[in-house]
Amino acid sequence: MGPSPDRITSASIPVFYVPSTSTLEDDPEKIIKKYWALIGLPSHAPTAKIRRIPSLSPDSDSMDVACLSAFLSEDVAVGRRPSVVVCRALDSAGSGEWDALGKVREACSRFGCWMHVEW
Repeated sequence: MGPSPDRITSASIPVFYVPSTSTLEDDPEKIIKKYWALIGLPSHAPTAKIRRIPSLSPDSDSMDVACLSAFLSEDVAVGRRPSVVVCRALDSAGSGEWDALGKVREACSRFGCWMHVEW
């Protein structure tokens, strides 16, 4: 279950979290529009912030979930609204690694944000 439109469209700045190794477009506006549409919000939604979550190590493609949790906490502390966390269920780079979906889900549940899994 994702965030309600009322929660996201409040005065707080919504935040999208994407893997730093993501193959998503580098254009923040395209990323925001894509994920607004996925959770059923209009394309004219408020300005949002994008945070790129680093990998566990330079040799890894797996998202650093501890860093994600720290970013979620920081954003809530300064009045932003964690909205969407993008993670991967399949290895996109041939490394045999993917994101720790259970841990990402726990973080999303703790902060009330949508978890979107890229295949």
